[in-house]
Amino acid sequence: VSALDGEASTPTHTCVFLIEPDPVLDSISLFITSFQTTGGEDFLKVYNGWNDNFPLLLQTSGSWPPFPVIGTNGALY
Repeated sequence: VSALDGEASTPTHTCVFLIEPDPVLDSISLFITSFQTTGGEDFLKVYNGWNDNFPLLLQTSGSWPPFPVIGTNGALY
């Protein structure tokens, strides 16, 4: 996923994805292979469920090496 608009100061962009396997699984692994945002300003958040009311598994900003996120509620948001 990439959101580029060529402007340094633009309104906030929000990208939302729901990962919901069918049939529902006991465990879901999300492997993030590349990650880069503006550190301290843009964030990647992953929740253990169907929306942001579920437990937050990950909140990060900046750049990180590849890493997995594992959910146990049947979906990742």
